[in-house]
Amino acid sequence: MGCRDIPTMLELEQQHERMIINEHRRNREHGKKKKPAPMTIAGLCRKANAASVKAGWQDEPRSFGDLIALMHSELTEAFEEFRAGHALDEVYLTPAKPNKPEGVPVELADAVIRIAQCCGQYGIDLEAAITRKMAYNETRGHRWEGKKL
Repeated sequence: MGCRDIPTMLELEQQHERMIINEHRRNREHGKKKKPAPMTIAGLCRKANAASVKAGWQDEPRSFGDLIALMHSELTEAFEEFRAGHALDEVYLTPAKPNKPEGVPVELADAVIRIAQCCGQYGIDLEAAITRKMAYNETRGHRWEGKKL
């Protein structure tokens, strides 16, 4: 897949909007209850931070470095799931903790939640930062700066 095959941010947003509109139409036609609107990135940051406060994870102050280390630990856990031979899309349960989902997708979700929580705690507008960075990335050349990986 070349750079030209990758959709722009605007194209992705338009595609997402069309999917939501079509889903609402199908739900009306089939008498289904309306699903809640998808969560925004800002909403995810607020919700993740509120859950952290409620669970007591902010009772004692953590440094920004601590939060970065925790984000990194979730990515390491995703890598360890992969190293253990689990498929990238596999979510599974274990007898030891039958209600706790495990797997690469779950650990990636944990990483996103940790990032969102940090942004919520520190008032970082992650949605704006992502939009701005993706727009900048669209201006860059193929495999910019000659990087191999």
